[in-house]
Amino acid sequence: MALLRVLLVMAGIFAVALGAGRIWNLKPAHGETDHTRRGQVALLSSPSGDPVWLSLDRRDTYTLQKAMASRDEGVLDEASRRKSAFPVETGTEVRVVGSMSSKREVEVLEGTHAGMRGWVEFDRLEPMRDYRRPIRPNPRRRY
Repeated sequence: MALLRVLLVMAGIFAVALGAGRIWNLKPAHGETDHTRRGQVALLSSPSGDPVWLSLDRRDTYTLQKAMASRDEGVLDEASRRKSAFPVETGTEVRVVGSMSSKREVEVLEGTHAGMRGWVEFDRLEPMRDYRRPIRPNPRRRY
């Protein structure tokens, strides 16, 4: 009996959430505006403005991410010495060509590394803004 109550409560919560989403015309955050989908062009970003390291092997991306965040030059120098990663300037245009969980395979579109591919964590990518199409506020939303 308790299990039946739990199932009824869960079904009720789902029905309310579904109804609210339909009434307010809610859409998921991803979709056409997701800048980490295959084929999208994005910019490499770093909070500190340091170069973003791209790994040639997707298994090394998290290690490089930690090294970039903590500014561990030893790990970055070792990756450069082994030729398993390379630095790319922040703000460089890249195209997402593949993905695996939180990792994205990108192709560098400009600069000295143009044409090269590497792996990076998705949070090192920021969307390209199309300035010809301004951002329009949602008329149904109260700001």
